[in-house]
Amino acid sequence: MKDILLIIDKIFGRYAVIVRYLFSGGTAFATDIILLYILREYFGVSVAIAVVIAFIFAFAVSFLMMKHVTFQDGSSGQTHKQLVAYFGVAIFNLFLNSFLVFLFIEKMDLWYIFSQVVASLIIAVWNFFIYKYLIFIKPVLEAI
Repeated sequence: MKDILLIIDKIFGRYAVIVRYLFSGGTAFATDIILLYILREYFGVSVAIAVVIAFIFAFAVSFLMMKHVTFQDGSSGQTHKQLVAYFGVAIFNLFLNSFLVFLFIEKMDLWYIFSQVVASLIIAVWNFFIYKYLIFIKPVLEAI
């Protein structure tokens, strides 16, 4: 994995973090959508319950990938604080996502998978800045 990240960094330079963000987010998103689909289509779970279950699994994938792949944060001392902050953002996102999916399905009569995709894209844009500047902050080294 480190070799792939080095190649991404070399190819994309200062924009590599965005590519890593898209890769990490895409992996978490795929976890979310695939699990949502399986729960709904194969197990008959209601959309509301399936969204929550899929969210829990995607949350774990997302946090680990954002910390270690996107922002390459190897620190362990801040992990607890980061996880709590990340969870707070995720809970807000869960409510926002649920509201948006409900709105798209019930008011706009859109397919639930498409609704989830659109809601996720909306949330992903501003999450990048929250993660980069509030949660996975690189410490500023003091000049010696």
